[in-house]
Amino acid sequence: MRALRDFNIPKIITDDMPVFMGLIGDLFPALDVPRKRDLENEAAIKRAALDLKLQPEDQFILKVVQFEELLAVRHSVFVIGNAGTGKTQLCKTLYKTYSNLKR
Repeated sequence: MRALRDFNIPKIITDDMPVFMGLIGDLFPALDVPRKRDLENEAAIKRAALDLKLQPEDQFILKVVQFEELLAVRHSVFVIGNAGTGKTQLCKTLYKTYSNLKR
């Protein structure tokens, strides 16, 4: 259930999120599995965001984590959205995180 949820949420637009979560709730009733978190990785992402003079807000850190998770399982990923929504900063932050961790 966690894999189904965590790997599909980043690809779903905000307006469709209640529908998706309703489907997950119907498939897995009375089951609420928390998202698996790597706190060390999230701390490294926050440091990278600060290095880039960005505000490390929780929602932005979550998007960077989701982007990294998608890259781990997909051959190709498109980052799409309106101008000024943080697409470039998302990529730069993940790159800076990898640079800081020497990955």
